[in-house]
Amino acid sequence: MKKLLACAALLLFISAGAKATTVFGTVDDMSGSATVTGADGSSSSLSVGMRIYEKDTIKTGSDGEVQIVTEDGAFLALRPNSEFRIDAYKAEGGSDDKSFLSLLEGGLRSITGWIGGTNHAAYRITTPTATIGVRGTDHEVTVVAPGGSDTAGTYETVYDGSTVMKTAEGEVVDTPGKFVFAARGGRAAPAFLQHAPHFWSHRHLRLEGRIAGRKAYLRGHREQMRQQKMREFHPAGMNRHGGRASAGQRGAERRGALGRRSGMRGQGGRANGMGMRKGGGFRQREGGGFRQGGGFRQRDGGGFRLDGGGFRQRENGGFGARGRQAAPDQGGSLGRRDGGGGFRRR
Repeated sequence: MKKLLACAALLLFISAGAKATTVFGTVDDMSGSATVTGADGSSSSLSVGMRIYEKDTIKTGSDGEVQIVTEDGAFLALRPNSEFRIDAYKAEGGSDDKSFLSLLEGGLRSITGWIGGTNHAAYRITTPTATIGVRGTDHEVTVVAPGGSDTAGTYETVYDGSTVMKTAEGEVVDTPGKFVFAARGGRAAPAFLQHAPHFWSHRHLRLEGRIAGRKAYLRGHREQMRQQKMREFHPAGMNRHGGRASAGQRGAERRGALGRRSGMRGQGGRANGMGMRKGGGFRQREGGGFRQGGGFRQRDGGGFRLDGGGFRQRENGGFGARGRQAAPDQGGSLGRRDGGGGFRRR
């Protein structure tokens, strides 16, 4: 019993560890200082090339900027004095992919990958005062704490596409060139601002110039990345061209695989080398071959066909059946079938 309990505990530990190691993305570039804290509470300094995992929390210093390429081809740019957490993430190319993120403080520019581009409900950014969903976009969210020159709350602007900012009081659809704001502790729906907030013109970003190039590159390779994930996690659902196989294709592939394994099985379920199928009828080819299932057809040098009450045969010529005119043979030709179901030769 003790051994069984120990094994069960080990399995639970392994399972929990597997869930905690879902890769979110990779640090693509950074400047200044930043740290990452894992789900287990351990912290370390960030560096370029380091992997980021689900449940990790990233903090940047006053001079810190971190840019991340995610597994679904998204691009994130974390601004100075920011705190960001990956709440839940899955990027396997399936319909249950998801990207749920939290911005607790500071700023985050997000260029969505295939998750935000194909399944809007599976992507969101949560702040202390609002929730932001997207419709395939490039946008930026900033959480301002109390005590600054700008009112505390969540600010959001869109570079490309559109977003929806929601609070308990309502929601607003944001489009490029506008700013939307939700006040901290307020009881009002998000609202558009008449002008950009004060902090916007006082930002000093060192890595902003490389974003346009990374955005174009990732958008050009996003589908390729998704196909690669599908081959990795859903190989049975892919067709031979690398795309998602339809139900009909998957059924045909299964039937084809079954046929190849069985070798066109015959009576008793054993393949006979030549190939025979029986089940209300059968088909066999042996030099010529025959087919039966209410009727059969055989070719053996010449061949004949029987179906219902008539047949047709050609042997160095041939004879017809079913009232059809036969082709002439070398010595003459064959006539129509007589009334008794036979035939006569001319």
